[in-house]
Amino acid sequence: MKPITLFVLVPAASLAILYLAWPGFPAGIANEFSGLIYILPLLVLAPGIILGNRNAIGLIGFMAIAYLAHGVMEVIANPVIRLPAALEIFLAFMTLIGTSINLRLGKSVRPMEAPGE
Repeated sequence: MKPITLFVLVPAASLAILYLAWPGFPAGIANEFSGLIYILPLLVLAPGIILGNRNAIGLIGFMAIAYLAHGVMEVIANPVIRLPAALEIFLAFMTLIGTSINLRLGKSVRPMEAPGE
């Protein structure tokens, strides 16, 4: 695993742990289902992130935007869980920054050459 992959893996794993510890997560079937929806994509993409797959890293970056939107919505709408939601915003933002750093500093793609050159 490349050290730059840790910029993505650590915040994404922290997001998964946060959703496991989310207040009210195991309270009912609806919460368990919604928690599974939030955790499952992170767990499915974890092997790809560990291996440095650029597609998995890019996809987790797009998903971080949804996690960021969820955190902002919870901070505004639900004052009871404002602190975990603020932590979700921070971790989602760090995941987004980490994916940007990883994709930018990772393996570069050669530009296509024009025909006849």
